[in-house]
Amino acid sequence: TAFPDLKTLYSSNGNPELDAEHAYNLDAGISVRGLGPLWADVTYFRCDAFDLIGKKDLGNSYTFENVDRALISGVESDLKLQLFDELLYAKVSHTWMQTQDRRGERKLKSLDFRPEQRLAADLRLNFGFGLSLAAQYFYTGERRYELQGREATIETMPEYGLTNARVAQRFNWRGGRYALELFVQGRNLFDVYYEQSPQKAAPGRNLYGGLSLEF
Repeated sequence: TAFPDLKTLYSSNGNPELDAEHAYNLDAGISVRGLGPLWADVTYFRCDAFDLIGKKDLGNSYTFENVDRALISGVESDLKLQLFDELLYAKVSHTWMQTQDRRGERKLKSLDFRPEQRLAADLRLNFGFGLSLAAQYFYTGERRYELQGREATIETMPEYGLTNARVAQRFNWRGGRYALELFVQGRNLFDVYYEQSPQKAAPGRNLYGGLSLEF
């Protein structure tokens, strides 16, 4: 069971009439170890949902709605590599997903805004003297949705890929009881144009830095 939160109920796009969603879930997977520094995981998932909480496009805005009956299924794959006593860490994750919106009156038979393909890659270097380097890449495939109107039309939001990076230097003293970290971080480094909601640009390149103190 999943209950609607404050955002889906009472934000500017909220719907206070939402009901809780209920689902029957199945996960079946296999984990492969014993390949030295390489780990692999593959998982099949299936979710039969009732009153699923999803987005509904209204043309120039969106709201949330309950989908009477929906099916979500797919395969998640993870590949991890760890070398040199955690000096190098790398992980690649891929999700292939199919959805069904089982409301008979709809033109689009899949759920709105659900991409079929997602990919994430994470690379980290952790040096013994406190320096750490990290880079991530996130890919989201095309997302389709049904635009409401006299004649329902099917629109497509384009795929996109984002690259993030972070450089940090950490200083420890008193056996690690106290620590100071200086960092510089960038998100969407290549200033890719992308949309998380229809016709609304998401944040572009974002560079910032700071420090954190632990005691």
